[in-house]
Amino acid sequence: MSGGISVSIELPVMKFKYTATVHQVKRASGLEYVIMKMVETGQETGSKDLDISQMMGVISMHSDLFPLVAEEMGRLRKVGMLDYTVSKLEPGTPIRRIRITEMGAELLAKNISSSEKKKMERTLVYRPWRKERFSDDENILFKDPARVPFGQEKKTEAIQYVESHRMQFGIDPQSTIKNPKIETSGSPSGYMEYGLEMYFDRSDGRFRLIGSNELDLDYIRSAYSGDALLKKLPNDLFDTPLAPFEVKRWTESEPGKGCSLMLPCDLEAENGILFYGPNLSKVSVPYKAKLPEEMGCDAVVITSRTEGRMLWFIRSETEVEGFEGRRSIKMVSSHKMSRAEIDRAVDTLLSDKRISYSDELKAIDETARALRDDTILTDRAIASLSSGDVESLKRALGNLGALEDWRRAPTLGKELEGVLCDWIDGGLTLQDADKFFAACSKKGVSIPSEKLIPKMIRHYGALEAADWGYSNGISSFEKRNDLAEAVASALLSGKEASGSSEELKPVRTAARSISELRRITGISSPDGYVFDPSSIDSENRASLFKSASDLSASMDSIAERFPAVRGTSEFQKADKLRTVYSRISDAKRREGKIKRSADLAAEENGLLFFSEAERLVFTKFRLAYGDLPRKELLSKFKSSGLLPFSDYKSLDEMLEESEKIRTRGIEAPLAPETRKVFSELTFDIVKLKMRTSSEHGVEIAALRGNRDLLQVPVMLVGGLYDQSEDGPEGGGAYVGVGIDQPVLETDEPVVGIEVE
Repeated sequence: MSGGISVSIELPVMKFKYTATVHQVKRASGLEYVIMKMVETGQETGSKDLDISQMMGVISMHSDLFPLVAEEMGRLRKVGMLDYTVSKLEPGTPIRRIRITEMGAELLAKNISSSEKKKMERTLVYRPWRKERFSDDENILFKDPARVPFGQEKKTEAIQYVESHRMQFGIDPQSTIKNPKIETSGSPSGYMEYGLEMYFDRSDGRFRLIGSNELDLDYIRSAYSGDALLKKLPNDLFDTPLAPFEVKRWTESEPGKGCSLMLPCDLEAENGILFYGPNLSKVSVPYKAKLPEEMGCDAVVITSRTEGRMLWFIRSETEVEGFEGRRSIKMVSSHKMSRAEIDRAVDTLLSDKRISYSDELKAIDETARALRDDTILTDRAIASLSSGDVESLKRALGNLGALEDWRRAPTLGKELEGVLCDWIDGGLTLQDADKFFAACSKKGVSIPSEKLIPKMIRHYGALEAADWGYSNGISSFEKRNDLAEAVASALLSGKEASGSSEELKPVRTAARSISELRRITGISSPDGYVFDPSSIDSENRASLFKSASDLSASMDSIAERFPAVRGTSEFQKADKLRTVYSRISDAKRREGKIKRSADLAAEENGLLFFSEAERLVFTKFRLAYGDLPRKELLSKFKSSGLLPFSDYKSLDEMLEESEKIRTRGIEAPLAPETRKVFSELTFDIVKLKMRTSSEHGVEIAALRGNRDLLQVPVMLVGGLYDQSEDGPEGGGAYVGVGIDQPVLETDEPVVGIEVE
């Protein structure tokens, strides 16, 4: 809407004199009435000694109120209702010195305290075109002096106006107005200039009055037609001071359907791009272009990719709402363009513009700036690329480098991400994708990775994409589930992961370590295996220890960097393998070092526990029976019959548990009670002293409670160190039995097994 349009019209005004006599009457207040009655009563008593304070007591007035009473008596004396012969009233002033006047008695009877007559004379203003036609005097600038009709009917209306607006003129509502008269002779009258406010409604092209509530519109309509008002519209409304062009011809036509309208003075075309047709001349805007004929309008103004208007410069009839008569005026008809229409106009403007030519690149840049839309520049740059050709990207970025602040275009990086994704879909290699990204980085263009990384994962693989991302400072993908699955799968793949980024080094190390540990141990799955500790020779020990250590550290790093990997079945499987390999490494590192029963019982590594228990037991058997197969050694030992049956059963159970550990339970912890029972059994066997004869073979006697057996001639088969007090001098001795050899007691250790 175009508001605030003032149309100057001339309307009649007349001044006149109002005269009247006003009888002002004041009703008696309560205090006035009491005082008058008090004086009247005092006079009626005829007492010479009765004073004011006594009379106040008679009517129950406190003596503290005397100053108020004296003040009111003084006022009543001034208006002629009381009279007294003393110069100053005191509480002791006799009542007989105060009297009510004749007028006072008369007014008191009517409950009136005073009455006066005043002459009133006022100048009033008469405006027949206002709803409230009369008002108090004000300064009026008469443009055209003339007599305004003011008959008896208007005089009566003026008198009634004063009567109904007493407060406005300072007249007491209780007073009486007498002899009101209206005098018009000699009073100024004529026509004054009045600004009639209206606005132009852009929805229908009509003018409407505003701020007209105080006007008598019937009078205005009788004085002016709509055509007359339209003639008085200011001429500058139909100029185009804000438009940087001149209109050659205003076409007589009606506004198009769906168009809004405006007055020429409201047309602005300084901002954006102006497409001008042959009806415009002297076009002087920074960004302009010839209007294609197919547009079918006089001009197009586009200020953004979503804001554009088609313009027609027309003459069309209009009216003032509520007034008779129409008139043809200049208008600008405007149609809001759709996004598709705007795009077509911009594409037409830039259809032959290429970024490879500096002048054309400048035109593209100016268009983008005018519309405050960097996608215009971005789109032209993207259009210059050849699919899959990284060199074309480098050329485009080089061309853009001629522009100032082109890197600030926020859409360029986003659009180039889309291009790179499309090229990857088209078969772009990872190496070329890296070149694409590097070319953008070199020119300072930041490419987001929200779409790029998932695309790379899908085409190149998760680990390859992650390695590329890390190498280019991108890490936002670390919590992706597909990357976690790929990392976990790589650990068990048996192949060393490719890549060079430091962030994926733990994955490469873990995969390499698992592959090496599989080779050394023969264990590839934690769900089922057969492991022989003796299968690891001295050449592989160092590699076993290092690979197990590297695997443990790498798995911890992987779990920390890729939290989602913990939930994958492959990682959980790899983690079980880590435990298996770690226990094997630990067992091989510490094998042969357990000598005490307490140390064996405290050992939580099941593989090491049973390996050491078997080593101790079978070392004992081999010392006694020679280097025989395990089965024969067990058979010979069991045939001796010197252990309780339950111990032989426990020995079988221990060997069975040892077998289970080596097949599928290396990672399982041993219960403390299990360790206690089997460690006691092991060292019960180790503590045995053994002897033999040529007829009966080997006989075994338990140390416990068989001290006399130590003096029987036996043959030495090996040294078993006895720490019991049964040894020489209580210090322990190595004793042995053997064929055709005498009993040997010596302090020299032979095997080095420590028993308790």
